[in-house]
Amino acid sequence: MRARTLSLPLALLTACGGGTEVAAPTPDAPAVTDASAVPDARAGFSDAALDDVALDDVSAPEASTVDAPAAEASVDAPALPDAEPVRAPADRWTWVDVPGSACANGRPTGFGINPRAGSRDVLIFLQGGGACWDGATCWGPVSTSFYVATGYGALEFATDAARPAMLFMRRESANPFRDFNLVYVPYCTGDVHAGTRVATYDYFGRRETHHVGARNLSLLLPRVRATFPDAQRVFLAGDSAGGFGTALNLARVQQAFPTVRVDAIDDSGPPIQPAGDRWRTWANNWGVEIPADCPACATSIDAFADYYRTRYAANRTAFLSYRNDAIITTFMGLTPAEFSTRLAGFASRVDGTWPAARYFITPGITHVVQLQPLRPAGFDAWLARFVAGDVTLRSVGP
Repeated sequence: MRARTLSLPLALLTACGGGTEVAAPTPDAPAVTDASAVPDARAGFSDAALDDVALDDVSAPEASTVDAPAAEASVDAPALPDAEPVRAPADRWTWVDVPGSACANGRPTGFGINPRAGSRDVLIFLQGGGACWDGATCWGPVSTSFYVATGYGALEFATDAARPAMLFMRRESANPFRDFNLVYVPYCTGDVHAGTRVATYDYFGRRETHHVGARNLSLLLPRVRATFPDAQRVFLAGDSAGGFGTALNLARVQQAFPTVRVDAIDDSGPPIQPAGDRWRTWANNWGVEIPADCPACATSIDAFADYYRTRYAANRTAFLSYRNDAIITTFMGLTPAEFSTRLAGFASRVDGTWPAARYFITPGITHVVQLQPLRPAGFDAWLARFVAGDVTLRSVGP
């Protein structure tokens, strides 16, 4: 269980435009100024600094610059704000501030980018890390969501222990995204990347809480699109809270890339209905945007699955989960039997009604399939086939 996913202690969960690219230098990656970049752009983390095990015989990549042209206007493109492309060195992480963004505590945030020279493929990854929806869960002694009180900026990005995941390792042979342009969207709003509301909670005083994860994503997407205007493949992925965010933001990312089909990978954020009126409470407190043609989405999160199944029928979607995920079971207020039954019911609906969707559901109570040091047998090959678009791929489990 990794610290930056929704994997909080069960007892806690039960309680529950422009900008400056600032790189986070490492000892083996000195700062390098790129004259063609926006002011203060510097080289960031090398891939070697992100691997779980340092490889002494592999040198860090050279800081060659990816100089993406500005996005051209398209009659099919939505009216996104004008944005400058990010000028960043290839195969190294660079932090990008996003003006107007906010973490739950009001501190501005941004995103990380790691371009790949010559690649036209893009992975946008939404970080996981819990959720909160009232004074106690957001501002209590131990918040049930990460980075709510501290915020997330360049320093947090430099020290984020969860970022060296398999999907970001350039030298991981099993990683189907190793040659993609990588975009890392941090999570510090407590709203599974889905909020648009500034709430005020009472917890030993009034606490203004910026549940604006969806708004932050809308602010950074124009820069991502401007940086990769000729993208030919785009994937939206996330784990845990980021998995839920993937399910709730597919439309937003698809609108940002109107001429490219956006496919999705939702790891451990299954769109199944939680207990009681939890979803209604979360949606109200976070200000989740409910599609006008999906009134049921206001009271049922699994209605989003039906909405996307019909509205974005061609978008390929993968759902990953452990059959008895103890973290999500508790988060949703369900018994283990209720969770596994609802997950099996969701899988059955996918089989019967959603031709473009697949699932990989594996035995166990663990949380987040992709972050395990020993991933389930057959998973790496299955994910590679999904990313490659193998039409013969079949779902696994539950």
